[in-house]
Amino acid sequence: MRPVSYFWQKLILSFLVLLFVSFLQHMDLYTGLGKVGSSVRDICVFYIYLILLIGWGISFNKRIRSPQILAFLNLILILMVFWLIVRTLKWHFTDNFLLETYLWYSYYVPMILIPMLHLFAVSFAHQPEDYTLNKKLFVLPGIAFILILLVYTNNLHSQLFRFTDNDIDHYTYGALYVVILIWSSSIYMFSLLFLSKKCEKVLSGSKRYFMYSFLALVLIYFVSYFYHVFPGSFLELLAAYNWLIIISWESCVHLEMIPINKYHRQFFESSNLRFVIIDSDGRICDRSKDVMLPEKEDMKKLMDDHVLQKGESRYHLYPISCGYIIWQEDISEISELMEQLKADEKDLKARNTLITEEIKARNKHEKILETNRLYSMLMTEMEGALQTIGRLTDGLGDDLEKNRMTLAHINLIGVYLKRRSNLIMIAEAGQDIEPEEISGALRETFNNLRFFGIDCDYEVSITRPLSKDCALETYDYLQRILEIYYLSAKKLRLSIFENAGSPVMSIKIDDQTGYEFDMSEGGVT
Repeated sequence: MRPVSYFWQKLILSFLVLLFVSFLQHMDLYTGLGKVGSSVRDICVFYIYLILLIGWGISFNKRIRSPQILAFLNLILILMVFWLIVRTLKWHFTDNFLLETYLWYSYYVPMILIPMLHLFAVSFAHQPEDYTLNKKLFVLPGIAFILILLVYTNNLHSQLFRFTDNDIDHYTYGALYVVILIWSSSIYMFSLLFLSKKCEKVLSGSKRYFMYSFLALVLIYFVSYFYHVFPGSFLELLAAYNWLIIISWESCVHLEMIPINKYHRQFFESSNLRFVIIDSDGRICDRSKDVMLPEKEDMKKLMDDHVLQKGESRYHLYPISCGYIIWQEDISEISELMEQLKADEKDLKARNTLITEEIKARNKHEKILETNRLYSMLMTEMEGALQTIGRLTDGLGDDLEKNRMTLAHINLIGVYLKRRSNLIMIAEAGQDIEPEEISGALRETFNNLRFFGIDCDYEVSITRPLSKDCALETYDYLQRILEIYYLSAKKLRLSIFENAGSPVMSIKIDDQTGYEFDMSEGGVT
């Protein structure tokens, strides 16, 4: 925290400036300034006040962090400057009675509004950021609006001033003037009293009574001004009133009643964070001790892209009020981690390739094993039929007719082997045998029978799939019957249908021999 003497130095210096300006305003009483001298004096007084107000505005906008307090203080500052301009124009730069009258009325607008805004701002002192105004205070703007309306309509009711012979210098006060004086002084005094009560809760020692002393000083001035006693008759109300407003807020800052930006320099010096604040022209305002700014060419790129990576550092830029904040991020550990990740990625890719090749080899091996298994199973299933083909082949001789009959028998067994193998493969896939597959097997078998001159036909009217055992057993029975009659039969009719919910195969040969096979239970009738 700044030394206490610094606050008192500002307080004493500002009061001396106030006394000096008041002395300038009373110089006519001692020196008899002419018209030119009075104009020069008035201009000097105006600019001294204006510079002091603007300087204070710049100062509190840099220091105070509360957005609510800042908003009200900026409104107060605008009204103070408006008050100063109206006062100067009214007293020194116009002789028109009507214009001078309304300038004087405008003089009372800041007098009505500033105390109210001061009270609103005080309400936010030493409060959390989400604090909102008491709803009871919302009645004050309505009263202030009525008072301002009454001021500007004084020419209709003359309750503020009563002018004599349209002379601005000859007037008497009305009841409205007393009301405004009571409004202004009472609200301001109440805001100071309210602030003093807050000091009792959060401060201890001599600081607790500081605001009460200041409150007494304000009361003394208002009384002396009302009765035209020194210093009330020497210090102008506008200057003194504004000075008291400013000092009250500087006291709040001094007593730490409102949060301010006063430790940022120490924070920059002691923080391990690497960042720098620059203005809109690129000049450094504040910086931490370890930050290293990029070169000028890189700064242009950073201003455009807001992110810049340079070596082991990454810079980020973010616009703020009247400038930019830049922070430097050490990414050496991140770079090492990225290199390690790249090496790990390369190793994982190599391992993935090896694993993929192993999986391919294993799948190929398993496919071969599965093929061998199926081949062995088919050989086992078809062993009897293959042996029959072998015997038939061994019996081939020079008799052409006998050879023709033998080859027909071999062909019949070959078709049977092909279609039965197909049914076995479908069953190995875990599926039941659909009626379409049964029809396909019968179609190829009957086409082969037609080749030997047999008038044959078939019909499959079932709709439900058959189990593996049912379908294979049915096809086996059909093959045995065909091997008996394929040489002698002239006509063959086959039908597969449902009877009482069970699949049945019926075979009729030469309209005489008939076979019927219940496919769900097995057996031939």
